[in-house]
Amino acid sequence: MTTPITRGKARWMRLFRPRVLFVLAISLAALVMLPTWLKRLPRLDTRTDYQLAWSQLELPAGPAELPPGISSQLEQISGVKSLSLFDQRAAEKIAWTLAKHPWVARVDEVRLAYPAKGIVRVEYRQPVAMVERPRGIYPVASDGVLLPPEDFRRETIAGYPQIRGITTQPAGAPGTVWGDPVVESAARLAQMLATDWNRLGLEAIVPAASADLVSQTRSLGDLEPTQRKVEADGFRGPAVLHEETKLNEETKGRAMSPEFVILTKAGSRIEWGKAPGDDGPGELTAAQKLGRLNRYVAEVGSFGEGYAIDLRHWHEISRRPMTATRPASTRR
Repeated sequence: MTTPITRGKARWMRLFRPRVLFVLAISLAALVMLPTWLKRLPRLDTRTDYQLAWSQLELPAGPAELPPGISSQLEQISGVKSLSLFDQRAAEKIAWTLAKHPWVARVDEVRLAYPAKGIVRVEYRQPVAMVERPRGIYPVASDGVLLPPEDFRRETIAGYPQIRGITTQPAGAPGTVWGDPVVESAARLAQMLATDWNRLGLEAIVPAASADLVSQTRSLGDLEPTQRKVEADGFRGPAVLHEETKLNEETKGRAMSPEFVILTKAGSRIEWGKAPGDDGPGELTAAQKLGRLNRYVAEVGSFGEGYAIDLRHWHEISRRPMTATRPASTRR
């Protein structure tokens, strides 16, 4: 008969059996050697197939002007040459870097895969117009965001609608909004007219208040690069004549919804009115005005030379000879 004391001694003595002692010795040795073994293991996060370089991102095709060296630009923005697939925030860092690029409007998805590869879905900004200023020509997207001028070749600039008569400079670097509601409204109008621009023989979009002055100035787009500085130095267009002034609240409200005139290549001008999104109650919509414009060309054949064509009337399109003293917004 066994007592509690003898049963306790028996359990204790089992620990000293050879098999139990061997297992305990192996476990203790493994615990002591574990740090050394871990140091000797290969580090996967340093292997090239786990290191994602910016050139390994699969980006969708973008606008024709999108620079081929976008990978190096992303590296400059991020400040690092590559990211580890073991970095739990790698996809987030890639999305943040892409969003900082001036050509990227929105990042929709970033997927990482092994061996190191990144699959990205982004929406690029689309250039819609060129803003002419004495210091140069600035491309803008439909939301008024400035795009990198150095990405555009001279032969492609002429293919875009021109915006003239702007009195402000960009407020920031490429990738930021111009900062002038007139530019933003003109860009929306340019986007709407882009499909029909060349077919209709249109030349430039101009704020109505500057139309008379702009028609008397030369376009920087018509000059050779070596001539632009000379022309800019002697520029006497709206940028010089319309200096910024302090506006009261009523004038500021009107400035937020400017009216525009469209110059034609034949030498006439179209009194368009407000840009898409700015038109209010009691005004024709932008779609209605575009429909009138196409109907006019279909019926008359061309805009002719030296005419002011007003699309803003509710019941008719008016046409009158242009005069040097009559402002663009005057109606019959």
